[in-house]
Amino acid sequence: MEANNEPAVGISVPTFNRIDLLERCVASLMELDYSNFIVRITDNASSDGTEDFCRDLASRDDRFRYFRGDKNIGSVSNFAWGRQLSNEPYFMWLGDDDWVEPEFLKVCLRRLEEKRELVLVSGVVNYERADGTKFQGIPLTGNSADPRSRFIEMLSTVIDAGGYYGVYRRSAVKNIPIIVTWGSDYLYLCETAYNGPVETISSINCYRNDNTKDYPIADMMRSAQMPAQQAENPYGAIAALFFWRILCGDVYKVMDWEERLRFATRCVNIICSRWTVLEQPSLNELVGQIFPNLDIPSESRRIRKYLAQEVLSIGKNGAPSADVTDLAELVRNVSKLLLDDISL
Repeated sequence: MEANNEPAVGISVPTFNRIDLLERCVASLMELDYSNFIVRITDNASSDGTEDFCRDLASRDDRFRYFRGDKNIGSVSNFAWGRQLSNEPYFMWLGDDDWVEPEFLKVCLRRLEEKRELVLVSGVVNYERADGTKFQGIPLTGNSADPRSRFIEMLSTVIDAGGYYGVYRRSAVKNIPIIVTWGSDYLYLCETAYNGPVETISSINCYRNDNTKDYPIADMMRSAQMPAQQAENPYGAIAALFFWRILCGDVYKVMDWEERLRFATRCVNIICSRWTVLEQPSLNELVGQIFPNLDIPSESRRIRKYLAQEVLSIGKNGAPSADVTDLAELVRNVSKLLLDDISL
């Protein structure tokens, strides 16, 4: 791609009190062999010299913009702020403790321009720990022609979510909600895959610090300003997040209600098979925190009514045993959300 034809890219770098690491991140962006980008550093009211560094940087290089909040709004909301500020056709996040190879942006964009159906392209994500341990993340997957298949493939394989830091086609992801809850990055990646194919390029690299072994989930949630109760059942929060987003989110309403219910419960089943979902606190309580404007009791009644009608229909029509088995599985999956102890 010639320089004068390079599509514009918005790069968001959320930060808070990590000036030394931020300097390394910025240095890698200044080494990019791509020119048409804007970096927006969104600062959660740091007190460690970040402001002076960023204001000086912005005064010397007009590709870097600095935005400082009046208070710490939490890491997830800071990510949302960075995306909101971007208006370029392509977009990416880069953590303040991450860095990329010089060709990262050019290679990702070339692929996005060549294959217009792609909505996210990333490189190989390499992790480093303070003790010297190094390992690679799980590559992004989701190339099926079917949106639900891509969603399921992503949900079935995502672990570290490092591909979250790839390059997005902004028009395809700008309306995906960034929800202040555990697993919001998982949902973002899955919904991205639902909107279009994603791809990992093995020849380019992104590097990330990994400190997950140093901090309990409760501490990470506190830093992100998530409800403390979610720390007692973090993967239950993910199950609730996925179930209700699929059942009630506008983007999924191309499916009828029954299809959404079955798709949502399939996703819950995958989550429960991969991680430990506890019975307490109630997932209905967690979903009330995640989706405060959702009428959970009404939706739950609708689910119960539907399941009851299905049971009666099978009994009346003498449906094949395969249908009974399918319904029983659906009920078991929904029961995992503790919707008033639904049973068959």
